[in-house]
Parts: sequence; C-alpha cells; structure tokens
Amino acid sequence: MLKNSKSIICLLGLVMFFIQTCYTQDLKNAIFLTESEQFEDAHKAFDALITKEPDNGDNYYYNGQCWLKQFFVDSMSVSIKEVADPALQNFNKGIEKDPTNPLNFVGAGRVDLLIKKYDDAKVNFDKAINLLPWKNFKNSSVTLPKQALTFAKIAEAKLKDPNIKQAELLELITKAIERSDNVPEVYLIKGDIYLNYNDGSNAILAYNKANDLDPRSCKAMVKIGQLWVRGKSYTDALNYYKDALKIDSAFAPAYRERAELYILAG
Repeated sequence: MLKNSKSIICLLGLVMFFIQTCYTQDLKNAIFLTESEQFEDAHKAFDALITKEPDNGDNYYYNGQCWLKQFFVDSMSVSIKEVADPALQNFNKGIEKDPTNPLNFVGAGRVDLLIKKYDDAKVNFDKAINLLPWKNFKNSSVTLPKQALTFAKIAEAKLKDPNIKQAELLELITKAIERSDNVPEVYLIKGDIYLNYNDGSNAILAYNKANDLDPRSCKAMVKIGQLWVRGKSYTDALNYYKDALKIDSAFAPAYRERAELYILAG
C-alpha cells in the first residue's frame, strides 16, 4: 500500500511538472511573438493563456506589455491613448487576480509615466517593491528571477521619466542583479540605460552579457547590431542582424534594422 502511495505521488509530481513546463513554454512563445512584433498572434496567444490560467498575473502583465510595445514600435501611427487603456485593463485585472505578483503594479506605473501621472506612477512602483523582500531573498513566494525582473522593469519604465537620474536607474539594476545575475532581460535593460546616456562602451558590455546568457536571443543581437551602426561598423552590424534572422526568419526588428542599415550605407 505504501509503495503504491509513493508511486501515485511521483506520478502526480511528474504530471504537475509537465503542465508547468508546457505553460512556461507557451508563455515564452507569446512573449516572443510580441518581441517579433506579431502583435495579433501574440494577443491571441495571451488570450488562450488567460483562459487556461486566469489567476496567473504574468499572463495579464505580458499582454499589457504587448499593447504598449505597439506604441513604442510605431508612435506615428499608434497613439498612446489607443494602447494605454487596454494595457491598463490587463494590469488592473492582473492585480485583481494575482495581488502578490509585483509585475502588474510595475506595468500600471509604466502607463502612469507615459500619460504623465508621475505621482501615481511612484505609488504603483512602491507597491511593487513592497511585495519584495529586502533580505533573505530566497525566502519569498516571489521567485528570484521575478524579483530581479521587477526592479529592472521599474528602471525600464523610469527611462520615460524626464526627471530621472542615471544613478537611480543603475541602482535599481544593481538590486535586480543582487536577486539574480542570470536574467538576460535585466542586462538588456541595463544596456538601454547606458545607451540612453550615450555610454556605448558599457551598453555593449551589458548587451553582450545578455547574449551570453541567451545565445539565441534575437533581441540581444539586434541591440548589439544597433550599437555597431552607431559606431559606423556596418559589416559587424549586418552580421548580427543576419544571425538574428538565422534563428528566427520572422523576427521583424531585424528586417527593419537591416533595411535602415542598407539605406544608411548606400
């Protein structure tokens, strides 16, 4: 009887592991569709995830991020008003369904900054940070990578704050890396911060670190390529864009940057 009980427990554990692995993979695919600017397909993927896991705040957060990215990619055709409302609806729903998940507070704060509600943004960022431990990082229901991502995403959002100082942004990145030093997105954001202040040397170090952590990151390759363009090393830039397209032939940012490079180089 005891042996059978152990077998059942092991089987249930394997089933739960399989379900979690499938969910993680589906979420990664939906995020990748967003990064590849296949927004319609991305929203469909997030809708399916929300139907399957309605209490998982990550689904709402990344769906909200998908809305905002449409504005960042094409602010000439897409207004902030068009994307802010549906993004905020997702973030608020995520807060309702998963109130201990800090990411949706970060998302709401990012929308606040974009529509110039700076005080509201601070309130939401503080709520996100207050959900994280200041010591004993491992003794938390929030995983270490999510703790790191929360600080990094606040830094990314604050890049849109006209009153922000570089030191404050880098302090947030330091706190992120203290929690986990192997999250590629943290280093991509770190690179963006340096680039925002025209520090290409430190930006390339951060982007390369992200690429080392995830050698199949098309996003990292495109960012590295963009830096080479700034340095007028067009051949090096082109090689990174080509490498990104070898990994994913549908990665739209690589096509756009390659086209702009061809125009620039004549």
